[in-house]
Amino acid sequence: MMKTSLLLLFLLNAHPTFGQIPTLIQDLDLTASVCFLRGEDNGIVNIAEAKVTLDNRQAIVLLGGQAGCLYLRPGAYFFTIGSAYPYAGAGKKWTSPRCEVSVASKDRVLFQVYPKSKGATYTGGWRARMIRSDEK
Repeated sequence: MMKTSLLLLFLLNAHPTFGQIPTLIQDLDLTASVCFLRGEDNGIVNIAEAKVTLDNRQAIVLLGGQAGCLYLRPGAYFFTIGSAYPYAGAGKKWTSPRCEVSVASKDRVLFQVYPKSKGATYTGGWRARMIRSDEK
């Protein structure tokens, strides 16, 4: 365990870009972020991979209970959410409507990602709801 930790620490410190990531983000003007939070779902839907794809080709894959952020240049973006049909047998791919988000420098916007449902029944597809924005 100790050898593994020391080796990892050595490799991270030896990598030429380690410690420079904040500078790289600023140099590329990636000063805004859009984050996605997916709560835990029931059954097989919880382990269905929901892929959030922005129109600038960045993407993040979330399972139930996961969250992640994408760093962006300030501006307006569209995103969609999609996954394979989560149940046994053939079925239609689950998708979301196209969503829009605008971010300024130093903004952080948080979306909740969840499966489309009616009552306690999943009806297929994904939805996103903005739950926080640091927009000035």
